[in-house]
Amino acid sequence: MPKLRLIVYQIVAYAFFMGFIAYFSSAPMWKHTDPANATVKVSIRHPGKIVGECRDLSEAEMGNLSPNMKVLQECPRERSPVTLNIELDGETFFESIARPSGLQKDGVSTFYGRFSVPAGEHQIKAILKDDVHAGSADFEVLRTINLSSRQVLVIDFKDGFIFK
Repeated sequence: MPKLRLIVYQIVAYAFFMGFIAYFSSAPMWKHTDPANATVKVSIRHPGKIVGECRDLSEAEMGNLSPNMKVLQECPRERSPVTLNIELDGETFFESIARPSGLQKDGVSTFYGRFSVPAGEHQIKAILKDDVHAGSADFEVLRTINLSSRQVLVIDFKDGFIFK
């Protein structure tokens, strides 16, 4: 008799578990995006310009270095922070300053954002500044893009802005 009771409990537990999985595999309904909207993703990894300039080492400085460390110039490694500004139809919808990664602040600056925008024709202006010594932006582009519903537009950067 106790063995039969264990089998019944096991059948009830399995039925409950299968019902739980069956329910959550088809319900509740989940919508990834609103059908009337498109998605704009910003995914950029870009190194800023090096902050300082190389300088020549003097004979005295080179004499203090070990033989395997002797170089003619000493160059800084630190990079500038990168500023990114993206406007949609004249209004800023992404603005960020990314510091360089790494212990010596010599790595890339990373941006990521995901935005839902109404489908239709939009003007996108992207501005990137990667040099703290420059007065104006280093890269700037203005594009007119027609986004269909549920379309995903990715804004990337490699020697210039890429819209895919």
